[in-house]
Amino acid sequence: MGLFGKKYVPGITEYELKHKHVLASLDSVFPSTSSSSKIKRAALHTALGLAGDRDDNMSSTQKHGVIQKDEFESIVGGLENGGVITPQEAEKLRERAAEALSN
Repeated sequence: MGLFGKKYVPGITEYELKHKHVLASLDSVFPSTSSSSKIKRAALHTALGLAGDRDDNMSSTQKHGVIQKDEFESIVGGLENGGVITPQEAEKLRERAAEALSN
C-alpha cells in the first residue's frame, strides 16, 4: 500500500520503459530498419506514451503513470486490429512485456 492509503499499481513505469530496457526489448520485435518497422515502432511508442499518463487512483509515490496489463493488452490489440502489426508480432510483444507487467 502506498502513501495515504492508495494501492501500488503493478505495471510498467516510465523508468522501466527507458532504463530497464523494456522498450528496447519491445522494439526488438520489429528488428528491420525498413520504413514499415520504423512506423510500427513509432506507433508502439506513441501508444505507450499515451497509456503512461498519470491516473488519480495511483499511489502518490508513483509520480508518472503506469501501463497496466489491461492497458497494454488494449494497446497491442488495437495495433493488431488496426492492421499496424501482425498477430505474430502482437504475441511477441505480449511475451516480452509479461514480466514487466507483473511487477
